[in-house]
Amino acid sequence: MSDKTKPTVLVLGGLGFIGRNFVTYLIENDLASEIRVVDKVLLITTALNVRQKAAFSKVDVKQKDLADPVSISAVHEREDGSSYDYVFNLAAETKYSQNEKVYEERILGLSVRNAKEAAKRKVKVFVEVSTAEIYQSDKNPSKEDEKIKPWNVPAKYKYKAEEGLKNIENLNLVILRPAMVYGLGATSGLAPRLVCGRIYKYIKEEMKFLWTKDLKINTVHVTDVCRALWHIAKWYESNNKAGKGPVIYNLADKGNTDQERINKRIGSVFNIPTGFFGTLTSNFTQLNLDNAVEDINEKHMRPWAMLLRKNRIKNTPLSPYLDKELLYNNALCVDGSKIEETGFEYEVPQVTDEKLKEMVDDFIALGLWPVNPSILGDFMIELGEDKTIDLSVAFRIAKLNKLLTEVSNTKNVKNIKKNRVKKKERVILETKNKRGNSDKVDEVGNINKNNILGFEVRVFYFVGTEERRFTLFCRIM
Repeated sequence: MSDKTKPTVLVLGGLGFIGRNFVTYLIENDLASEIRVVDKVLLITTALNVRQKAAFSKVDVKQKDLADPVSISAVHEREDGSSYDYVFNLAAETKYSQNEKVYEERILGLSVRNAKEAAKRKVKVFVEVSTAEIYQSDKNPSKEDEKIKPWNVPAKYKYKAEEGLKNIENLNLVILRPAMVYGLGATSGLAPRLVCGRIYKYIKEEMKFLWTKDLKINTVHVTDVCRALWHIAKWYESNNKAGKGPVIYNLADKGNTDQERINKRIGSVFNIPTGFFGTLTSNFTQLNLDNAVEDINEKHMRPWAMLLRKNRIKNTPLSPYLDKELLYNNALCVDGSKIEETGFEYEVPQVTDEKLKEMVDDFIALGLWPVNPSILGDFMIELGEDKTIDLSVAFRIAKLNKLLTEVSNTKNVKNIKKNRVKKKERVILETKNKRGNSDKVDEVGNINKNNILGFEVRVFYFVGTEERRFTLFCRIM
């Protein structure tokens, strides 16, 4: 970032889902001469993957409350007293079911105050990330000039923020309205549905959602959002759009995503049946939505907590919890083609199994996703009820071989009969001693019980896109 001919960049809310991906995109493509990230949370408390950690080690990160008027001037000022060329506002309160005052302050107030500071400093472009949830729910794709009717409270204040920014004099404003954004690090949007898929795999039931397969939930991958942010800022500057009023663009991929596509992809990833409750049942649910939400969340939260406990995961931002705003019959259908007139091209045309698996694998690498028993992720050994060993990728084969070798060399084992049947991939270990208190077995398998008749070791692992498994049955003779 030493090339002074490149723009200087200020990213507000840069430790959030989109922000951390955007900063990584800027660093890996060497697009800016200087980057400052400002967020209300501390960097040390943020779950960054390896690439993101490398990127953030090269930027200036400040922990500030962007809704606090006292902090704003210092945030926008560089070390030499000058101002940043580009300001990207990704900061906002995104949680549902908050008091309206929270959204008024942390969406409307935050955006307007920082935009006024940017206008005062004559920044070349101020990019505001809004949401496509401001449009009236419709099965037909909404263009940028379609009727506005926000269908949740955060979207209501996002639109109020848009209107407030439009009235700021000398603000070089670009507004982006993305559909549902998904990708590495997302904990909302499609992520709770992925969590539900994991749960239904665990409880061995069909995963069903309200309404019908035709309900539109249009999407855009976070990679394309990051690319669009930078593209539109450069386009705005190079085409001399400053002083000519705000420009607005939707962001949505070509897949015209609906519930059917999402369910099919999640069903494919976890190998589970999926379906829908249909209009009649869903309408009945809406008559007593609070109770329905409570029942749904109770059904999901208990097995999720069990999975986390079995995998020794104490903290994770992932949850199957659904706010009632997410259960309304509201279509998110967006026309994202207008931005292509500026030369932008989408790289991720639709939701695929691979993109969803990338999300899961990223959470696994961060230790935030339960993988045992699993069809995805690292090598696992399960020893009976609630006795698990998580083996890292680097040592998984070596560990297994060591386990087999140590058990086979134990004095309690008289006969090792390795009968490997391709269809079942089963290994049988027979021991002579009637007591299962072998030190070696105890050391590897955490089994410390006398008079056990035997135990099973179920091994799961993943090669490419193929799930493989086999069972070791250790019987005490």
